[in-house]
Amino acid sequence: MRARGRAFDAIIGYCYGRASGTPQGKIYRRLAGQAFWEELSGDSQFYMKILQAMKDLPTAHRKEYDAERTKLANRLTQGFGLNFVTSDGQIDWDKLLRFNSGTGKPGSLLKVKADPATGQVVLEEDIATEEEIIEDFIEPEEEE
Repeated sequence: MRARGRAFDAIIGYCYGRASGTPQGKIYRRLAGQAFWEELSGDSQFYMKILQAMKDLPTAHRKEYDAERTKLANRLTQGFGLNFVTSDGQIDWDKLLRFNSGTGKPGSLLKVKADPATGQVVLEEDIATEEEIIEDFIEPEEEE
């Protein structure tokens, strides 16, 4: 880079705070908060613009987020109940511990999904592997 007339300017950046300067014996600068965001954007008020976006954007999508979070919690609870809760409502700790921490390959679990027509959590006919269950909880199948 020096051959082209440019110098490398290493920066350790912190999104917030007041850290600044070059630590003794180091080849990088530290920048934080307003100074960091101004270095990146060229705008001395960019850190305030980020704050405004963080206040407004989540509020605009809060209702949708809460609804999706509730659905996920319901699917997780239903799946847990089907697989690790006894008929009298007690957690089957032995089964849960064997599944979660045993040295053998975990057995199959009953799989639940959301019915696209009703939104209700329903039991699938097939038995799922642990990986399939985790995938479905993280990214449920898209409705067609």
